[in-house]
Amino acid sequence: RLPFGDNTQVWDVAVEDNQIWVATSTQKPDGRWLNELHSSPDGRHWKTTLSFEAPTYAISFARFGTSIYWGLAGEGYAGTLLEFYPN
Repeated sequence: RLPFGDNTQVWDVAVEDNQIWVATSTQKPDGRWLNELHSSPDGRHWKTTLSFEAPTYAISFARFGTSIYWGLAGEGYAGTLLEFYPN
């Protein structure tokens, strides 16, 4: 069992660079979504690598170079990609 909240949906999982990466979304009381990317070297010790709020949830991610691409879902957002440039 992954150590995320009961209201948190796990959407995507990848293994790259000796890390497990997990994309999650949690709907907030105001209806917006907290989308997060978590990483772990061993599946026990997790850190939140990136988080952002949006009017919809992100169901997929891909790391390419120094960017992280997110696939958004939900009515009016399906097929939308977001690109983040981590510091």
